[in-house]
Amino acid sequence: MPSPAASPAGEPASAPPIGFTDLQKRPGWVVGTVTRGGDGPCYGFLTEAGETLALHSPDGLTLRQGATVRIQVMSPSHRIACGEGTPMALRAVEPVG
Repeated sequence: MPSPAASPAGEPASAPPIGFTDLQKRPGWVVGTVTRGGDGPCYGFLTEAGETLALHSPDGLTLRQGATVRIQVMSPSHRIACGEGTPMALRAVEPVG
């Protein structure tokens, strides 16, 4: 007889979520904190995994430093100089929470 905590037949047991955003992850999106905000075009970002990104967006976005957001990024199509971190082009931003 299986224990009450056992997974349903045929399904592997999963680990508990690491943080509150684990339940809100979407493929192709990254969650983290804005470390360098403002009106752009350059921003700083620290992912939940601890990676520093140097983001660039010509769209005139205003990001608040310290905000936790979900972003969609891609490799830049041209060379950017937006400070410390892996250079990435910022495609979209969504608030978390």
